[in-house]
Amino acid sequence: MLDNENPSLLNLDQSIKARTGEKNQQLKKVMLGALAALALVLLLIAFQFLPDRQPPQPNSSSAPATSLDKTAYSQAALDKARDLFKQALTDFEANSQPILNNIDIQQWSDQRVDEILALKQQALISFASGAYVIAANQLAQAKSEADSLSADWESAFLSSLGQAQSYFQNNDMNNARLALKQAVQIKPNAPDIIALEQRIDGFQRVSKAIKSYRVAQAENNLSKQIDALHKIIKLDPARTQYASQLQQLIQQRDNASVAQKLNRALNALNAEDVASASREHAELLSLAPNNDAVKQLGNRLQILKNTDNRAQALRELKTLADVDDWAAVVQRGNTQLRASADSATDAEIKLLVETGENIVSIQHQLDRYLANPQRLQDGNIQRNAQALMAKAVPVITQSKQLSQRVKKLSDMVSVLTVKQPVTVISDNKTEIKVLGVGVVGTTSLKIIELLPGTYTFEGQCKGYKNKQVVIKVTANSKDNIVSLVCDERI
Repeated sequence: MLDNENPSLLNLDQSIKARTGEKNQQLKKVMLGALAALALVLLLIAFQFLPDRQPPQPNSSSAPATSLDKTAYSQAALDKARDLFKQALTDFEANSQPILNNIDIQQWSDQRVDEILALKQQALISFASGAYVIAANQLAQAKSEADSLSADWESAFLSSLGQAQSYFQNNDMNNARLALKQAVQIKPNAPDIIALEQRIDGFQRVSKAIKSYRVAQAENNLSKQIDALHKIIKLDPARTQYASQLQQLIQQRDNASVAQKLNRALNALNAEDVASASREHAELLSLAPNNDAVKQLGNRLQILKNTDNRAQALRELKTLADVDDWAAVVQRGNTQLRASADSATDAEIKLLVETGENIVSIQHQLDRYLANPQRLQDGNIQRNAQALMAKAVPVITQSKQLSQRVKKLSDMVSVLTVKQPVTVISDNKTEIKVLGVGVVGTTSLKIIELLPGTYTFEGQCKGYKNKQVVIKVTANSKDNIVSLVCDERI
């Protein structure tokens, strides 16, 4: 038998068997719990009813069954019984009725389903006639029967599935299929059925792949062994012991490949063949990135590359500086510095990078001022902008873009530092002041000067409400006019 040669192949089957046993134990616990609950309910009913029970009337033995509760119990006890029945019915609809509605269970034992439904219906009839205690007993019996039906259905399924598993483990596919067919008839859509069915259907191909693996082992053919193991795992992933064997063989193959590629790469380095050495090194990184020999090879290869690349890198950086692409100078220059050792060429590259970083930094700061020119109306911000322009002077001749930004910002600052005329018109009675700036006084027409910005003019006049007017003073504008008169009496 194929799997007997590899005991770990039975892991999945043993797991399913264990789960089957667990389900049986759980079902037994459910049944015992249900019976205990039923006994407790009946005992509770008995204890609740006994104190209120009235002596039977003469000729009570001849009373109909539907009136026994009414003659045997007080109204209070009957009310309790009615409430308990309603609670039990709610529980039945939530937990027992879904069992009876299960199509698979109906097909497996329609007679038992019908009997339970009939018992439930009888309980409803008894309840409707006022026989609440009898109704409760009948509904409890229906619940117990439903739980028993569910347990028997699950047990029958697990038994058939377990037989199918056992036959499969012993490579008896014919009987395995028969047992599985029985399980399908009980629970057609169970995931365990689908999984086992796939394993049974693929058994012949798996068997063939296992034989190929044995042959490859005898031939000591590493590649064929790996191919056969891949096929086995793809056909039947549950055979986990083959997965560990596959990983071991892949590691063995990779180690051999690393040794061959290292030898070829070292020969290429000795011949100063950068292209071949780089190709072998790239493949080695994918196979063994943490291998010390691979790391040493990478260091030697980088030194060889740096020797050839330094001069070319410097020429490229100077070309980028000539076309005013200082961001690219910084990026590529730093890349080159990280990759190369100290040398005279690296010192030149470092100087270009430092210049580029300075230019790019100043440009970014200038752009923030240019994007929000209204901020320049603040005196402190104006001084900071002027300091930044002074900082740009040493490198301004090396970047046309920087020079243009500095000029644009300088023009903005110049405009914002020139006071603009503002015409104030009033009634010669309203006392006017500019909040935060100063007093205009009373006037009919007056021209004052303010720096560009937003200002609030406030007017006050005895007997009248104060009034405010907000004006935005702009540079080179002839429309800076404020008309303010307090004309609304208090």
